[in-house]
Amino acid sequence: MALSHIEPVSLLPQRVADHLREAIIRGQFKPGDRLKEVEIATQLGVSTIPVREAFAQLEREGLITAHPRRGKAVRQLNAQDLRDLCRLRAVLEAEAYAMIHKGGGLGQTARAELAGNLAEEGRAIRAGDLPRAVELDLAFHDAIYREAGSELLLEMWRILRARVNMVLVWRWHIEASPKVTNALTDHARILEALCGDDLAALQELAEQVNQRVSDQLVSGLSESTMIAR
Repeated sequence: MALSHIEPVSLLPQRVADHLREAIIRGQFKPGDRLKEVEIATQLGVSTIPVREAFAQLEREGLITAHPRRGKAVRQLNAQDLRDLCRLRAVLEAEAYAMIHKGGGLGQTARAELAGNLAEEGRAIRAGDLPRAVELDLAFHDAIYREAGSELLLEMWRILRARVNMVLVWRWHIEASPKVTNALTDHARILEALCGDDLAALQELAEQVNQRVSDQLVSGLSESTMIAR
């Protein structure tokens, strides 16, 4: 596949990393695909130095891996990876809910933001715009972590976010309708619970949702070309 040329003004490792991350998330590079430094540099119109630095960043994010004698490749997720990802996400979400609860609950601005996000996500789903729906799915959780008020927690979420993004793309393309319905329903339940005052119910919801997503992802492994078998 060919990557679009990056204009000279944008020749920074971060921009190269953003470009490659987007290509991986959108499925332009499949799990297991080798990433050839010189070829990518040529396609993007940059030297190999920012590409090499971008590779290092994406490796830290868990999107690519290094293989002896094979160089870099897009990471393949197996069943244990998926379970671990969902488990860590459940822990982070439960902690975010606890921090919001301790801080006095969801603020009016955050309520409006989450409600608007939910409405827009519904419109994206009805329009069949799954890439936009995935973007809004992540934005919904971004807003929750910001509302928690912990820079460290937000940083931990950002570490997982790119990998979650890649998995969401796969999740929404396998049996699209049930997964879409589940995601929208989950967000509506989360928003309703956040507007209440029952922390135990919120934390149980985080556990239930992520366990169900984990089970769905693992059960769909054999159907996917994006996940390692």
